[in-house]
Amino acid sequence: YHPDYHPNHKKPYTTKELAYICKYYGFGKVKGIALSLGRTETTIRQLVNVLRKNGMFEKYKAMGE
Repeated sequence: YHPDYHPNHKKPYTTKELAYICKYYGFGKVKGIALSLGRTETTIRQLVNVLRKNGMFEKYKAMGE
């Protein structure tokens, strides 16, 4: 974690961010998603796991299309 690279660390996710993460997760590296949103790679991975367990991943993925 570095405050210059992760300015949104511990802030709540917006619907737009969730849609972006679900749309691009699995294409390329998580590092790119994390840097573009100002989050850490670990939090992106953890969020995706939680969304998949709750059945929300596909819902947000459809929003991003």
